[in-house]
Amino acid sequence: MKSMLNQLEKEVDSFYSTFKDDPSKTSAWGHHYFCKEDGSVLTYNPENENEHQCPLCGEVYSSPLLTRVWRTIYRNEAALTILKAAVLYKSTNDKKYMDTLVSISSFYFNSYTKFKLHNKEDEFYDDLSDFAWGCGRIMPQCLNESIFFIRIFTGLELVKEELPEELLKNIKEEFSEEFFALANPQVNKVHNISCWLNSAIGVIGLFSENKKMIEFAFDGTYNINRQLREGVTEDGFWYEGSIHYNFFTLEGVSYLALFAQRYEHSFEEMDVIKKMLVAAYNYAFSNQELPNPNDG
Repeated sequence: MKSMLNQLEKEVDSFYSTFKDDPSKTSAWGHHYFCKEDGSVLTYNPENENEHQCPLCGEVYSSPLLTRVWRTIYRNEAALTILKAAVLYKSTNDKKYMDTLVSISSFYFNSYTKFKLHNKEDEFYDDLSDFAWGCGRIMPQCLNESIFFIRIFTGLELVKEELPEELLKNIKEEFSEEFFALANPQVNKVHNISCWLNSAIGVIGLFSENKKMIEFAFDGTYNINRQLREGVTEDGFWYEGSIHYNFFTLEGVSYLALFAQRYEHSFEEMDVIKKMLVAAYNYAFSNQELPNPNDG
């Protein structure tokens, strides 16, 4: 336990000591971050946003597009740093970790609508009146944005009782409404992305006591219960036919299940999640490795 906390301290202190972001800097889809020669994922260097090296052939790439992908990875690191800082604060009671998580999260909440609406196809929009499906602000698509904020709110939930009133007020009165306005029109089918968006809406709604968001996530047209009823097969497998999407979907809905349990909110299809978790174990080979077909 001590060695884990020591490692977390190094990671959080290192990231926060140089933390810097700007709403004017747009992000790009992570699927661009591959070597053109051998297909390997490029090496992310948190200290250099302009050079991206292939770990296999050594080729160094530099382009505005890859720099924007770097920002996507960097912002994910920011979200994880908030979660790590929350764990450290709960474990050590060191106020600097509370200050760290409040500082980073406040930046993204306070500047949220200053980030340009865009999608992974690199289409940009001025406002919500004409934006396309898939758009995010901080991230290149609402899917990534939902994952980003679920991680942040998981960290904030750990220390909620000690968070500044100003931060809580901002989340409740402004940010939650802004995120909901972006995400809710994009939940339009039974799909893994809709599960993640529903989960983010529900997590943020429960945290901020936003009744509109809670009702949408659990009772809306394509609510999370419908997603699970119609999207999971009898044998506990996500319908899109991929081990990757099965676990990806399961990750998102598990966060919402955790928050629903924590806030004592009913979740009709909780048994489906349990079934998926048990079935997932049965997919493994005798060596405990999972099969890897179909976008695995």
